[in-house]
Amino acid sequence: MARLFISHSSRNNDKAIEVRDWLAKNGWDDVFLDLDPERGIVAGQRWKDALQKAAQRCEMVLALVSAEWLKSPWCKVEIDAARLMGKKVIVALIGIDKAQVPPDLNCMVRPCVARGFFIDLLALRSCINVSGL
Repeated sequence: MARLFISHSSRNNDKAIEVRDWLAKNGWDDVFLDLDPERGIVAGQRWKDALQKAAQRCEMVLALVSAEWLKSPWCKVEIDAARLMGKKVIVALIGIDKAQVPPDLNCMVRPCVARGFFIDLLALRSCINVSGL
């Protein structure tokens, strides 16, 4: 079971991979990232079913919220589902300002986690630790 689920827009795959790799190097190797060849969605697998199962199994969701993420109805569904299931959610902003985040997500934004297109990985570590993972 992957304890941490990374929600991201496919247009931000590079950032998602960067975060996954950093997490693995820092002891969080039980991460679900849909495009990961080992722990993600397998070729031929129904992607919606796979995402839903991964979201159910995880303990925490890390949403890499960008302008592209905000335009994706599926990304929003991932967060809404996680919240309904009582999962912990961390929102990291990528290239957007907190003012662009919808009010229902604002309370989950960790403003120290992302600055522009650079993710402050030390701040992310703190957020994950404080969240109990």
